Amino acid sequence: MKSKLLLVIVLVLAGLAGGVVPAEAAVSGVTVQVGCSSVKVTFTTTDPGVYELHSHAYDSNWDELIAYEYGGFVDTPYHYIPLSGAGTYSFTIPYNRTLPEGSTVNFDEIHLHSTGPDDFVVIVSGVYTCSSSYAGPGVPAGYVLKYITCDVAVFNAPGGTPIGSDAVKAGQTFYVNPTPKTAPDGESWTQVFVSSTPDPWIPTRCVQ
Repeated sequence: MKSKLLLVIVLVLAGLAGGVVPAEAAVSGVTVQVGCSSVKVTFTTTDPGVYELHSHAYDSNWDELIAYEYGGFVDTPYHYIPLSGAGTYSFTIPYNRTLPEGSTVNFDEIHLHSTGPDDFVVIVSGVYTCSSSYAGPGVPAGYVLKYITCDVAVFNAPGGTPIGSDAVKAGQTFYVNPTPKTAPDGESWTQVFVSSTPDPWIPTRCVQ
């Protein structure tokens, strides 16, 4: 019996002025890097509208159903990441284990779907062979390993909004940017490396 894994990713591009969603998403420069331990999608959009990036991947080497969220936290089948509108974005999802070199991964489709009008743009479709030479983004230069001292949600920006239900837990260790930023309300925020672009933020008071 052929087993298969369903991987579902949802990426929301937020920041549409006035709340009006345009009819089409302008997308270019799309690349997909299918590693044997993670998959990375990079694309550029000139549209500051609100969209969702859906991905469905099947691999016959996997024997369990898992839904991955931002930074590898397992939670719900759908994931929402508010971004800043038009720009270039990279999104990396780690697998629950490393696949054998050369495993076949079939992307049913990766598409950008409007949260308003019923329209979408297919970005990637097809069969890929995984390569262990792609291992996801490395730790940014200058980041330092720190302890997390709070159970706290991760945010899209200093003083911004929580990213879905994602969180870090007291006792975990993460590489962080040693230079915090101050939000308009005066609170200090630190960026945490979780193998995605952009990385999220947590209050600096939770970093030791």
